Amino acid sequence: MLNNHVSKMEGNSQMHVCRKCGRQHTEEEYKESRFCGNCGTILLDEKTKFQRPWLSKRGPTHAEMIADVISEMPEPFTTEQIANAIIEKYSNIRWIDKSSLKTDIAGCCVNLRSHDSLKDLPLLLVAVGRGIYRRYNPSKDVDINPPEPGEYEPKKDVPSGHRNQTIFEDIEKAKKVGETLHTLFVHRTGFFSEYTMPEYILPKNLREGSLEHALYLTYIISVDYQTDAAKLWRNARDTYLKSPEYFNPKNLSDMTLEDLSVILKDLGARYPKNGANAWKHISNILLDKYEGDPRKLTPEPLAVTEVKQLLSAFPNLRGRKLSNFYLRAMGEKGLLKIKNLKELDIPVDVQVGRFTIYTGCLQLIEGTLAGFIQEPPIQPAIEEIWREVAKALDIAPWQLDEPIWTIGSKLCSPKNCNACPVQQLCAKNFDARIQGNSVYWKK
Repeated sequence: MLNNHVSKMEGNSQMHVCRKCGRQHTEEEYKESRFCGNCGTILLDEKTKFQRPWLSKRGPTHAEMIADVISEMPEPFTTEQIANAIIEKYSNIRWIDKSSLKTDIAGCCVNLRSHDSLKDLPLLLVAVGRGIYRRYNPSKDVDINPPEPGEYEPKKDVPSGHRNQTIFEDIEKAKKVGETLHTLFVHRTGFFSEYTMPEYILPKNLREGSLEHALYLTYIISVDYQTDAAKLWRNARDTYLKSPEYFNPKNLSDMTLEDLSVILKDLGARYPKNGANAWKHISNILLDKYEGDPRKLTPEPLAVTEVKQLLSAFPNLRGRKLSNFYLRAMGEKGLLKIKNLKELDIPVDVQVGRFTIYTGCLQLIEGTLAGFIQEPPIQPAIEEIWREVAKALDIAPWQLDEPIWTIGSKLCSPKNCNACPVQQLCAKNFDARIQGNSVYWKK
């Protein structure tokens, strides 16, 4: 039960009392940590004045409810478990929007990018897998930092989440699936009739191969994660048609973060504030080192690893998924000179992972697989599968990206099997639960 944990001290300063162990904290201690120095429980804000939650007109905040229920839950726990515990305990006290609550649960996590957009929320959780958490201890978790956007990078002391699993790469099945998709895609027949990749549909006022083309791809790809890609690129075309100056590094460098955030929100970026910071940073690097021209990263042909090393300075573009996507798009259009482009792996994201698992190209033989699609052992296994298929077809692995991603997003996600060109080859592994970038699979 939540009580009033703020009391008056001598003068007019506040005393914050831990609701769990009873230790008193000064206002200075509260501002410094907001966690009990004795037991680590979050200290409630000084605005919390109610003696019982049902006596408050609005009731406890999401953060207060999250802090309350996780204090007693055995670790690790999932987003769903936290949300259900809160609903069970507090739904008779205040109305709870489960979707909004789940957003705030992620926002309370110290090593998820969600907190960048929800900085008013206290840090209560550490992610140990997509949608899987443990309690955050500020005195012990001093080395935990947010991952790159679109990726999850757990520290070495955080358990992987993959346990007691045996996975099997069905290369022979994958070769049949890959050959079918690649043939249909190259000839634009069947499901891919008249299909054009969204990143390759250019605004009418943009010339292919130009400096403006390179800038356009650079900025949009940097925010193409955890979002509706087709909508993002459609909005990008409309925006460039009306305001091409928004894609000029000098103009972007001079703009405020607030104005940039509005532009990115209108584009459909998942994290506008993060994207605004990334665009500013990318613009400054381009102006300082490359005369404002991304093509000058490779005045001479470089290897994939060398280009990725240059990209390590660029926020968002340095992540494994987006760096592969960026090199594929820029390399295929001749905007970057990459001498071994054919060796570039398929960019592994949730759609590629979903397709690979659902079809049975990656199988779980026994045990439990719980964790990130973009983590070992899943990501390297998926890369290996499509690398072998590409070798058999004498193509680059990244050339399988667009057909696989398209089927994964448009058909696998809603389980619309009737329209799928490889349904006769598909294992329909729908017992694998895929949400966000995580998978939970048990045999």
